[in-house]
Amino acid sequence: MRLHGSYKLASVMVALLGVSHLAGCAQSADGAGDTAGETAVTIPLTQSAANALYHLTATFEITSADGTVQTVDGGSGDSAVTVNLTAGTHSVRVDDGWTLERSTDGGATFAQVPAFLGSANPVDVVVVPGHTVTLGLEFVVRETTGDLAISFGVIDPPREFVATVAFTSGSGAFAAYQGSTVDLVIYFAVDNQSLGNVYEGYYPYYYAYYRSYTSSVNAVEFLRDPQGQLAGLGHDLTNGALSYEIEVHADGSRQFFGSYTSSPAGRGIVFGGSTSATFVGSPGSYPDDVPFASAGSTVQFSQGGSVVLSGQVTNLTAYY
Repeated sequence: MRLHGSYKLASVMVALLGVSHLAGCAQSADGAGDTAGETAVTIPLTQSAANALYHLTATFEITSADGTVQTVDGGSGDSAVTVNLTAGTHSVRVDDGWTLERSTDGGATFAQVPAFLGSANPVDVVVVPGHTVTLGLEFVVRETTGDLAISFGVIDPPREFVATVAFTSGSGAFAAYQGSTVDLVIYFAVDNQSLGNVYEGYYPYYYAYYRSYTSSVNAVEFLRDPQGQLAGLGHDLTNGALSYEIEVHADGSRQFFGSYTSSPAGRGIVFGGSTSATFVGSPGSYPDDVPFASAGSTVQFSQGGSVVLSGQVTNLTAYY
């Protein structure tokens, strides 16, 4: 989606997206998992990644189309839990209080790790007669030395934006943020990216060339929050709609802009066009899909459709 002249979100996140382009959606298990007459959903609880073993402990709430609710205990230590269901569409929610643990000794011992659930929650799964479907869950592990994306079913490298925001105005409950600075990290996996251009008329290149990105598997964390009120915003934005764009203008200047919106909470972050950006790409060509840095973007935080905080991004670094 091209938003030239307006601003899309830029976000950062540690995420995984997968070979399955709809992360967090149910995927058909392979033929070996199908049993004639059996209709069920399997929820993986153990995943190997980065020379370690990860185990999820969680309670799941499954709601059928007729409103029937099942509570599933995923705390048994098994590698997966399978639930027999009637054919049709079911909603699966990971309840609060889940934990993710890691073992580096082949499963002999586990230690809890800081993590985010980066995929949609709840998620709808379609169960068909005579088949077992596997629920894909996307988790992001935050490390002090870097970030690792863990997907129960699919693994993919994560991306993230790290930004420092200086607020110049705030309203209502956020008025105390005026004059303060916060650090935020957006973790994400890219669903899609596209290329495009728009006529600008400057000789000799005439066109601006841009690369656009979208993400539906994402999470945001505020690392420095002097007032302590932004955590709720971050919670609502997780699994939201993230889109951003990097652009090389015909005059040689470069820009980054984007937006990050939640649903249904009605909260969001909008990054206006940056005053400077450094990424690989020359006038007359598309910018490369590589890490970059930018500064000078205006930024607005909204809640309930109203802007509650405004400021400027003093620096933003994209890590791929």
